[in-house]
Amino acid sequence: MTRREKLNCRLVFLVAVIAISAPMVNAEVLYVDDTNGNDANPGTDTEKHAIAIKVEVNHTTVQGIKFLGNPRPRTWGYSIFRMNKGLNDLVVTQCMFVGDEQALPYSCPICANGQGLVVDHCIFYMCDIPAIFWDAEGGVSRGNAMRYCIVTDNKYDSGFGTASAIYGQAGPDVTFDEKKVIKTGMIQLQKALVTPEALSVVRPRGYLHVAGGTLGDELGAGLFKEAANTQEQTKNN
Repeated sequence: MTRREKLNCRLVFLVAVIAISAPMVNAEVLYVDDTNGNDANPGTDTEKHAIAIKVEVNHTTVQGIKFLGNPRPRTWGYSIFRMNKGLNDLVVTQCMFVGDEQALPYSCPICANGQGLVVDHCIFYMCDIPAIFWDAEGGVSRGNAMRYCIVTDNKYDSGFGTASAIYGQAGPDVTFDEKKVIKTGMIQLQKALVTPEALSVVRPRGYLHVAGGTLGDELGAGLFKEAANTQEQTKNN
């Protein structure tokens, strides 16, 4: 492999099959971008941390994975964590982050230093802080985005959360802006009943996207990216 080929490589964590089981939920559909983070103080020695995927390279994609909360309530859990402030280009797409306040508390699905953290077409359910856009070299993190995500029943529904909740008076410069929430209401992700026979039936391409005529249908919010095309296929089928 040549040096040029190495520079064009990308590390990808991918699950080929994306499945969801949530029926009707109250939700906020978010489209927010352009975030700036700054310095933060380290945690205390008494804190315990559990990291699922620790990213230490540039140009990384995490796609199509369903993450669950941590059954140990005193441990801060991070599904995707990037510590190095000099790293760039981390895409988290089409993932589900699902917690439960009593059984599977979920501290922070995504926490990343560095530049270029893009979170899109993800679903966050019952998490403390859906994502923290943190610090970078020079004190400001740029090139970040959170878009086409569904965020529901979280402790901080901003999608950005504040690092001050865990580490003191430091965190992202951009705070939650009500103007950037498209609308709130009821959405349907999937029919409540799934039979064994249904698993072998050919479905329209978009049948796991936000149901036609419900919140987010016309916005393209949800796990799948080609919302406009899948809506037409769903209606035709």
